[in-house]
Amino acid sequence: MTWLWPGAVDVMLQVDGSLQIMDCDLSLPSGLERLKSPNCRCLAESKARLRQQLFGLGGFPWGSGRVVLLDPNSSCASRRCNEFLSWLLDAQMVTTSELSVERGEIRLRHCGNWLPIDAVIRRVEDDLLDPNCGRPDSLVGVPGLVRSWQSGLVSVFNPPGAGLLRCRSLAALIPECIRVFLGQQPLLDAAPVISLEDPVERSQVFRNAHHYAIRTDDPMHPARPWFGGSSDQRQLEQLRQRIDADPSRWIARPLPVPNSGRMNLRFFGSLHRGFCLFPGALARRSEVDGGARMVISEDSEVHPVWRGLPELGDESAGRTPE
Repeated sequence: MTWLWPGAVDVMLQVDGSLQIMDCDLSLPSGLERLKSPNCRCLAESKARLRQQLFGLGGFPWGSGRVVLLDPNSSCASRRCNEFLSWLLDAQMVTTSELSVERGEIRLRHCGNWLPIDAVIRRVEDDLLDPNCGRPDSLVGVPGLVRSWQSGLVSVFNPPGAGLLRCRSLAALIPECIRVFLGQQPLLDAAPVISLEDPVERSQVFRNAHHYAIRTDDPMHPARPWFGGSSDQRQLEQLRQRIDADPSRWIARPLPVPNSGRMNLRFFGSLHRGFCLFPGALARRSEVDGGARMVISEDSEVHPVWRGLPELGDESAGRTPE
């Protein structure tokens, strides 16, 4: 069994050049397809080179084995990214109905036969990946997949459990973990996060709501954020009722000093035989709390930014948006 672990980090870039980590996605990073310029003429000719520059892969970590990309359904928000990864990594896109587990082995239905699978690129969330050990009502997972992975019979990218750091309340602890476990000072700070599970903290936030932004703890299940300074108190009261019903789903962030020049940058990297930072990032305007404006697959104002690799994009590649 081998592994490859792509991930994405959202960083707030302020006009003074300072950086702050906002969100992490080490399980189902989205937006990779946005790095591909629609005017790029060389992608079809240089797939291997692009794969090397993006993932640090000359060959594949799974060797010559058969690999599939597990796609939830044709209407999911990550469909375009899934299609791009399928093309880039030469992985057949499949759904759960095309896979089966027999004697611990993952098999693919093909022309009436069942072919063994060596690796699964999963694009299904942790709790939906395997109804035998996650949500039993999952219709997009493969029963027995996690046990097969644990037994070393199949490789899964990204590995189950990687979605834990999507939670903003946990990701905010990374700088302190670096200090405690590595004995180093983090180069970038994480955005301050206040958990709303504590009734005392929750009461303090709502008493001074104009100083805070309120978001869901898991950016993969977004709800419309509320930003302090809103004059609509009715919406704030409705939000308070939703939070009181399930406070574990929500966090608050102190609003920074107003700064209209902030940008949100999404960086991508992968970990296989060492860490590889992708040479491109995605830039978009930040919300008032420094977070991203929209789900990246739905945001039309996203600009790819390349570092010294204009040949991978069009003539504007490598330039920071005005």
